[in-house]
Amino acid sequence: MLADLSGHLLKLQEAHRFPNVPVTLPTGLYWNTPVSYTHLDVYKRQVPILDVARPVLFGIKVGGTVALINATGLFVYRRAGR
Repeated sequence: MLADLSGHLLKLQEAHRFPNVPVTLPTGLYWNTPVSYTHLDVYKRQVPILDVARPVLFGIKVGGTVALINATGLFVYRRAGR
């Protein structure tokens, strides 16, 4: 997916769709994880992941958000007595 954040508008565009070819094993159908990883690695090398004006600030915001989500999940998990 390609994302463009202009002002207060987020535009998403499909850049590429990887083939979804499952692996058939005696126990059923499974994701072909090694091939999917290879596709993702090749694509990652060709297209920049982030193109933001202030990458450090963006990283801090993303990291803080992930930490907050994880802390909230841990709180809910412990509160449930698990």
